Amino acid sequence: MGKLLNVTGAALLLCAAPLATQAATAISFSGLSGAEYDSAGVYVLGDVNFTADTDDGGGMDDILFQLWDDFVVKFETTYSLAVGTSGSFHFEVYYPGLVGTSAQGVGLYVTDNGFYAEYIDPYDVPHYSDPSECQVDCGPAPVPLPAAGLLLAGGLGLMGALRRGLRRKA
Repeated sequence: MGKLLNVTGAALLLCAAPLATQAATAISFSGLSGAEYDSAGVYVLGDVNFTADTDDGGGMDDILFQLWDDFVVKFETTYSLAVGTSGSFHFEVYYPGLVGTSAQGVGLYVTDNGFYAEYIDPYDVPHYSDPSECQVDCGPAPVPLPAAGLLLAGGLGLMGALRRGLRRKA
């Protein structure tokens, strides 16, 4: 009986060994920052760095990056590199609302060939009532306020009116 268990254990170990090597090994995050604003939503940005070492077809290695909040994918994209090369991909994620309360922070996940290769969970972003309160690592520029949109539309309308007036004089 003991030999049977040893043989079974060795067989399982041999079967699992190739699975562990199917995921990329040189994946990391860098330059992470962001913020959560009561009035504007959640911003997270940074870089995914990796060395392509798994041929997913056509000599390319594809990895899937996802940002999760409260068990819901808020953002996902696929990055591809030629096998044997290294690269860095920048992401900027915005979604309206606040970070959910069922799980702490947001989760940053990278999978390669269906295996988790790198993750940070939780990734906590600082909370601010308003974007004007944030001074460092604030994420991308906050969404313009409605008044700024009206000002922009008015300026574009004025430019159009001036252009029509110039055309009539010519």
